[in-house]
Amino acid sequence: MDGESMGFLPHGSARGDVEAAFPNIEGSGFSGWGMKWGYALTGEGEHTMRVVVTEEGGGTASEEVTFNVIRFKSEFISDPTD
Repeated sequence: MDGESMGFLPHGSARGDVEAAFPNIEGSGFSGWGMKWGYALTGEGEHTMRVVVTEEGGGTASEEVTFNVIRFKSEFISDPTD
């Protein structure tokens, strides 16, 4: 995120859609990955995220996206006791 590593991501979750698209690739059905992350922790403004995938043989592929974090001008959910 913004040029800094966020570490390794858990991978290997079930992906039946990928397996259906690539039935001849061993393990394609367990190619899912995911990460929980709070956009608000990044700060308002433009940010860049790059995901790098490394295969067992050491080859890599990466994809980079740019996005904006925008904050609400007031509390989104108000306190019902106020």
